[in-house]
Amino acid sequence: MKRFWAFFWTQFLGALNDNIFKSALLVWLTYSALSLSPGMTEKIVALSGGIFILPFFLFSGLAGEAATRLSKNQVIRWVKIAEVGIVTLGMLGFLLQALPLLLLTLFLMGTHSTFFGPIKYSILPALVPPEKLGKANAWVEAGTFLAVLLGTTLGSALVGQSSGLLWTYAGMLSAALMGWVFCTRIPAVPVESTSTLFHWNILVHTLELLKLSVQNRRRIVLLQAISWFWAIGVTITTLLPLIGKNLLQVSEGVVSSFLAVFSIGIGIGSFLGGRATDRMGPKNAATLGAAVLLLALFQAWAFLPTHPLGNEVQAFAAFFYSFKGWRIWEIFAFLAIGAGMYIVPLYTAMQVISPSGDLSRIVAANNIWNAIWMVGASVLLAAILGHFSIPSLFFGLAVLHLLLNAEFFYLLRNSEETL
Repeated sequence: MKRFWAFFWTQFLGALNDNIFKSALLVWLTYSALSLSPGMTEKIVALSGGIFILPFFLFSGLAGEAATRLSKNQVIRWVKIAEVGIVTLGMLGFLLQALPLLLLTLFLMGTHSTFFGPIKYSILPALVPPEKLGKANAWVEAGTFLAVLLGTTLGSALVGQSSGLLWTYAGMLSAALMGWVFCTRIPAVPVESTSTLFHWNILVHTLELLKLSVQNRRRIVLLQAISWFWAIGVTITTLLPLIGKNLLQVSEGVVSSFLAVFSIGIGIGSFLGGRATDRMGPKNAATLGAAVLLLALFQAWAFLPTHPLGNEVQAFAAFFYSFKGWRIWEIFAFLAIGAGMYIVPLYTAMQVISPSGDLSRIVAANNIWNAIWMVGASVLLAAILGHFSIPSLFFGLAVLHLLLNAEFFYLLRNSEETL
């Protein structure tokens, strides 16, 4: 694991910067003095998520080819140099109150993550021995969600303070520069493959990746299972504020604690999943994680209230000292732990079953599928949210989780390969 840590801190600081900027931008849009027509702020806030995800659709093919044919170490250094320029551009947008410049920065942040994405998981088999691969994936997954939590908290807190923009830029620039220092210490890894033809046609690359992802039935089902995790994640994190405000009648501080518990729970579950993967193999560990997540989804359906509890908003202190409060935190923690135990073996299985010369391209294809599932889940949730109770949505997630994974684990159990 000694070769792993420079890479871990490189990816952690990049994810931290993404979320500092996204959070700062959303808070600034919500509370700024921009002269926008009624309802326009809400539309731009909603659009911002799509702007960040759009590069994953556009550039994942190119990013996969770059990670496959070029030196991963060099690609990481290019990405980290670009990050310094991107955060500077974003700060210029804040100072000038130039909304187009800020949205361009958000798009470039998404592009930065898109090009780093294929390397994030394809470099791990070159940095750690096979028996430590589950543990390495656990650290990456836990670090990502901790970066989301810290970045969201720091971005919203810093931008709202006196001289907040200056502090935000200082924090982001420091993270980018530290990321550059760590990336120069990542041990050199061999070029993955030179057999593919590199060109700049984005559409051709994307279609080639999607074709690669469906060539093997086990591979496509595995990628869909990973994407299902991200669909569950975006659904639950969307529902958390609604559960707090509409059902539990709690303050914003309590809702923030839900997000913190969920992020920390993902980290705990990731370490449990990594430990299980290294001891049991990805196949058995993924089965265990899927079962835990299924129980957690059914628990949320059974114990979350179907109607608002009272008419008064409950403050954090009152929620903390109530049995109901700890029961709700336990529900969200169990969901997150199950999700973490589920995803780490899946990523490890993807690394194990993928041919070494195609791993970066398969990871890039996975990123495209992840984006498709997250956007699809968001659109579907928006369409049905007013027609079903929130507990019934968790029941629906549990049923879909069971059906999707039934085929996935059937294929794994009947595979001749050892996972």
